[in-house]
Amino acid sequence: MNANELADALDKATEYLRMIGDADFKEAADMLRQQQTKLEKSQELLREYTALNMRQQAEIEALKAQILMWENAEVPTEVMADIVEELERRGFITK
Repeated sequence: MNANELADALDKATEYLRMIGDADFKEAADMLRQQQTKLEKSQELLREYTALNMRQQAEIEALKAQILMWENAEVPTEVMADIVEELERRGFITK
């Protein structure tokens, strides 16, 4: 049972309890619905951040592969300096 189903059950219970004079659970049902909405939004953000992280990891791995390729190639010093500078700028390596 998720929060929305629990909230619906509370609504039904509230009607019954009103008839017999007991407490009103409407606020609790509303709160559960709000929490379910927040939970769903949080899960969507988590999915988005996970996808972003995966893309960034793929980019890092591609850059590592480029470094290995350049390390094994005859590359002029000034070109290698430009590559290192770009990697530092992106935060992939530090001095």
